[in-house]
Amino acid sequence: MPSLSPHDNYKTGVLQYKKQNHALAFSHFLQAAKRNHTLSQYYLAVLYQRGKGVQQDYDQAFRWFKLVAEKGDDNARYKVGDMYYHGQGVTQDLKKAMLWFTKAANNGHPASQNYLGFLYQLQSNFTDAFFWYKVSADSNDTDAENNVGNMYHQGLGTSKDYKLALIYYQRSAEKGNIFAQQNIAYLYRLGFLGVPQNLELSLHWYHQSALSGNPSAQLELGKMYLEGLGTSVNPFLAQEWFITALNNGNQDAKSFIDNNKI
Repeated sequence: MPSLSPHDNYKTGVLQYKKQNHALAFSHFLQAAKRNHTLSQYYLAVLYQRGKGVQQDYDQAFRWFKLVAEKGDDNARYKVGDMYYHGQGVTQDLKKAMLWFTKAANNGHPASQNYLGFLYQLQSNFTDAFFWYKVSADSNDTDAENNVGNMYHQGLGTSKDYKLALIYYQRSAEKGNIFAQQNIAYLYRLGFLGVPQNLELSLHWYHQSALSGNPSAQLELGKMYLEGLGTSVNPFLAQEWFITALNNGNQDAKSFIDNNKI
């Protein structure tokens, strides 16, 4: 029986990957990758990175991602940047991480643009951070939309503008970003210039974020029920959310549990 072509190995690998047959997928991707099939090389790196169908190996993952990145693939460039940032399979090097993110960002890769904004923010270069967050957000990257909201909220790299912060938080929150949902809740809870206080909406967005597993929002939602903000006072429901927050790792919830006498 003749061996499969690299493309057919790739197609079979994708099919087996979708069926969760990761070991078989790995075998097909490896065969095609050795014959310079770029997409197979990328998927092979993904399997090495995640330890699917093969023992997790960051060195091999980095090797294959970098091979694909050097061919000009922006998804692989993002992966190489991410591995340099975290020091996975390579010595941590933030300058090299920024280099690879910049290559992909300049080609319009939204996740790389957002990551680049984050690295500039780490350097307190808020002007460039805002620029790249905004570029990414304009391509509908949900994390970048939340980050632009944060920059407008805090006045970093741009003028402080709570109304614009709310707009970007809203865009991100409606896509399910739990941090943007909590940020909206905070704005509505306190009320800011251009964003009138609205405790019912605050409660709604804390609830959305809490339901998605955000421990910080779970704690804040408990406080809302405890104090009767946007709803009637309900110490029993408050306690449930405090316990949920603590179980999810929010240690600040413990004092509320101890002091909530029900």
